[in-house]
Amino acid sequence: MPPRRRGRCGGRGNNGGRGNNSNEHNTEVDGSSHGDAEASMSQSANDNDAPAPNMTLSKWLAMRLDTFDGTGTPMDAASWLHTMEKYMGATVMTPQERVIFVAFQLKGLADDWWEGVRVAWTPVHGPPTWEVFVKQFTAKYYPTSFKEKMDVALRNIKQGDKTVDEYETEFSKIVHFVDHINQNEPEKTRRFFEGLNSEY
Repeated sequence: MPPRRRGRCGGRGNNGGRGNNSNEHNTEVDGSSHGDAEASMSQSANDNDAPAPNMTLSKWLAMRLDTFDGTGTPMDAASWLHTMEKYMGATVMTPQERVIFVAFQLKGLADDWWEGVRVAWTPVHGPPTWEVFVKQFTAKYYPTSFKEKMDVALRNIKQGDKTVDEYETEFSKIVHFVDHINQNEPEKTRRFFEGLNSEY
């Protein structure tokens, strides 16, 4: 039901080169289109007979994925993280490799933040895992206080003078942060239709 969200980038990555294709592709990163890199990975992910490709740092950097600089809204942060997990899920990567590779997509304030977390975490707990990264990232960029606001917003959202598509887009952005509804399909569907105008 909810549409796929577009990612937000804090700028194009500076690391890494181009792929092995001799034709040069100058693709603008908009959170949903990454040229031949995305097409190739999507094909692999959708082909049940083909194993997921092993990821290396050079391949990761060559894809020139979205970067995140710590600015923007919590929704932007969630969209970026969703995009990273989508690409990671299409390849073979260990949890620790996920942490190492995604760190190259952090810029500016976000890079400073993660370096501080990593330095503080490692002496006591060892190298941070992907689960640790996700937990720390969500706590920083869309904390509990924000999720509580989204819970209230979800209870009050109505279609009003919006089109159905506009209402669906707004609903999807909000419900993403309300875990007990987002993970319950029947209840999520009920809430969606409850907010529609009576003629629907």
